Amino acid sequence: MRVQDPDKRSETPSRSETPSSSNGPMETRRILVVDDDDGIRVLLCRMLRDQEYNVYSTESVAGAGAALAEQSFDAFLLDYRLRDGSGFDIAKIVRQQGSNGPIILITGYNSEVIAADVKKFEIFQIIEKPFTRNTICSALKTAFGQIKDAAS
Repeated sequence: MRVQDPDKRSETPSRSETPSSSNGPMETRRILVVDDDDGIRVLLCRMLRDQEYNVYSTESVAGAGAALAEQSFDAFLLDYRLRDGSGFDIAKIVRQQGSNGPIILITGYNSEVIAADVKKFEIFQIIEKPFTRNTICSALKTAFGQIKDAAS
């Protein structure tokens, strides 16, 4: 199964793509976006592509499971409530596969309601809807910064 691309771009970015940065070439991060709202999913994908991330998207837990079986990802933007489950269902799969990539949960619900499961699945951050470009991009930048610091 191929991961959906809401922008209908035909190319699938490869892991070897290397955008330039002020510090020279760097590996492009792969991000899995899962949201069953087409508009939000397209918006998130466009925002992240603008930041030069390789973005893969799907609308369901089943689609995310298939994507995770095909390839690895560096980070995950997951909607809390999906038609066939929740972002926690995907987080469980991610952690069972041994990934320690940052998981950012996006929700239209009060984050206090879901806070109990945040520690269980090592969710990096909860972002409540409506969100801004800055909120999403800052969360990812912070998450990747912490990973880099931990590796040093």
